Amino acid sequence: MQQPSSYNASNHFRSLWSVVGISTLLTLSMAQGDTTDARYKDLGHRLICMCDSEPATGMGQRGCKQVLLECSHTDCEPLKHMRTELSDSLRKGEGDDVILHSFVKEYGADVLEQSSPAANKLVWTLALAALSFITIAFVRRRKPRPASSSIPPLSELEEADSLRDRVRRETEREDW
Repeated sequence: MQQPSSYNASNHFRSLWSVVGISTLLTLSMAQGDTTDARYKDLGHRLICMCDSEPATGMGQRGCKQVLLECSHTDCEPLKHMRTELSDSLRKGEGDDVILHSFVKEYGADVLEQSSPAANKLVWTLALAALSFITIAFVRRRKPRPASSSIPPLSELEEADSLRDRVRRETEREDW
């Protein structure tokens, strides 16, 4: 049986490949947007806001010491400028190290968030271990213990038997 002449297999595959190609391009473009957003959040949490809304602690340090993306001073100009600068650098396609270096160059070394991921993991691990230890200790303390045996030790039994025999002998006398 012959197929109708209007059916052309090459046109079918060509349109199929076109749909696959367009889908791939759309997926890649969305992934690029997600990557930029993830990088913005990552870098924004690695930088300290340099706004002067609160006095900084320590000698010669500037800024409110809040993480850039979590700074609560919404009316602060340095905060707005730093966020815009971060967005612009990401839009230009600059690498993370280049962006961080440019912030250090402009604002000083205080702009970098100092806590390390390893230290954060250590703190959470120790806290979890302490909580586990306390929970286990509490459960063990609350666990019903087997009732202590009501049978006295053998020496006490022997004493009781000898006392019973003595009482029996004395009560069996007929001089009562």
